[in-house]
Amino acid sequence: MPSSRSGFFTLAGLLLAWLHSLIWRLLVFGLGFETAKPSGLAWVMERTPPEFREAASGTYLAGFDLRTGLAALACGRLAHAASFRAAMVVASGAMMAARLLN
Repeated sequence: MPSSRSGFFTLAGLLLAWLHSLIWRLLVFGLGFETAKPSGLAWVMERTPPEFREAASGTYLAGFDLRTGLAALACGRLAHAASFRAAMVVASGAMMAARLLN
């Protein structure tokens, strides 16, 4: 399983959406987001046989970028329709659900 620190910082950044200082929100969220990709890739590589690592790496990286793009689109639409805070609450809930399922 990927590092729990990356999930903690990403989730903490999303939950801190009520803070008035945007820079602190972005710093905490960025800590988690920027550690999630390499730690997740390391997790995939540990569990993949050597002959399948190229395909596994490509699949993981493509999936990571795809989910990031789709999540940004969905949260942007939700923020426009409801509020920024609602989008962050939904994103936090999705992150918590994903952590519980792993």
